[in-house]
Amino acid sequence: MKELFKKRQEKAFQDFLHYSRYIFNDHFVIALMFLVGALSLNYSTWVHQLQGRDPVADGILVLAFTLLTWAGGVRTYLKEADIQFLLPLEREWRYYFKEAFKSSLLKQALLAPLVCLVAWPYLKWGQQWTGWEVLALGASFVLLKAASLMRAIRGFQDQGKQANGLGLVFPLLTYLLAFTYHPAWALGLATLFCLWQGGHLTWGDRWDWQSLLVSEGQSKQAMTAFLSLFVDLKAGKKQTKRRAYLDGLTLPLTKAPSAHAYLYSRSFWRSTDLFPIWRRLTLLSLLLAFTLPKHPLSLFVFLLLNYASHFQLLPLASVKQGQTMLKIYPEAEEAGHQAFQSLLWQVYTFQVLALSLALLLAGFGLLAAFYLVAGLILEFLFIRFYLSARLQKKKTGRRRGRKS
Repeated sequence: MKELFKKRQEKAFQDFLHYSRYIFNDHFVIALMFLVGALSLNYSTWVHQLQGRDPVADGILVLAFTLLTWAGGVRTYLKEADIQFLLPLEREWRYYFKEAFKSSLLKQALLAPLVCLVAWPYLKWGQQWTGWEVLALGASFVLLKAASLMRAIRGFQDQGKQANGLGLVFPLLTYLLAFTYHPAWALGLATLFCLWQGGHLTWGDRWDWQSLLVSEGQSKQAMTAFLSLFVDLKAGKKQTKRRAYLDGLTLPLTKAPSAHAYLYSRSFWRSTDLFPIWRRLTLLSLLLAFTLPKHPLSLFVFLLLNYASHFQLLPLASVKQGQTMLKIYPEAEEAGHQAFQSLLWQVYTFQVLALSLALLLAGFGLLAAFYLVAGLILEFLFIRFYLSARLQKKKTGRRRGRKS
């Protein structure tokens, strides 16, 4: 059973590595570098201006540590067919779930040094913590995470459901104690709670298989939703998703100027791949507006993000190929190009106006007006010249392909 778990875990890891090369593409890495640099610069400036502890920062850290403790669960990599084919080996499954527990704890415990490293500047200069106190905080996080996973294992055996409320509240109380009094008290309390959970944990022979499959299904769905933000996953993902708050932007068939316009409007605003990419880069741009320094060079970052977010939408131009509805409507191919250009005008203009307003609110002043003008000029050049040349090139390529 141990070997079975290791094989399934290795398969899941290889699948993630396969998609990671698409996640960390050039545009995303560049934007991420700018974001991390801007946040680090502002964080450093804020820390040097501290006169002591900040209650708001303490509250944010308590909430962050608590949510990270709650997040995650025991990844079992179970499959529905296991109930039929491997259920006779139920007595041997304890070894499988022990491996799942140790693997989940090891992976999630790696968050401890990361979050402690991020919080270290504030804890050192704001609260005057020593390295040992930060180490005690990290150890408390690992112990509470172990207790949380033990509680999940008990729940899979239908034993620990009555302790769900305590398991959720206890980490919050522990971190409040750490940031209010001293992390040593929190370490002692986390140790006692972990020992209490371990004392009630049994690796029995009877498991709630429906709960196990539901939990694993939710974990897979969460991973698929995350990967779908970056790559187009055909399996386990809906091709369209209605967003009621965007119905006003989605053209109905009775009001669309053409069948192409109707198709492109629904294909973008209700897509599960292109729209999330555009939305993510738009939100990233708005966040950078409040973090980047108020310097003319920052405008180039926003223009780069404008280009990157709309360059990702160019594959949408080919979505109409093979659509039966378009063969019924007597519309020329040029109508499709015009409809796609109109959609890009709408999306691009909205992003430029929203970012201009964010820059104005962030205190960029006259630079916000410069960005507005530069963004509209870039939009005109991108749609009027680059997009037209790209569509014409693809049209010529299709004609040559048909002739050959």
